[in-house]
Amino acid sequence: MPVHWTTSQRLLEELERMAADTFETSEDAAGWLRGPHPLLDKKTPLEMAQTEAGAKTVRSMLIGLKFGGVA
Repeated sequence: MPVHWTTSQRLLEELERMAADTFETSEDAAGWLRGPHPLLDKKTPLEMAQTEAGAKTVRSMLIGLKFGGVA
């Protein structure tokens, strides 16, 4: 398995865990991750997370949501 695949897979798994911890239900978490978001130029958080920079943005958004920020 290529190193880049395992790295990106770990990032996606981390974001899924963060979303599950942030939202009340797994359905809400999945909906947020898979739905287009206006702050991401209508891309989904999972689409944005395909790059390291995009994953950082999505992480920041989840932290903001969990702790009272904006996203």
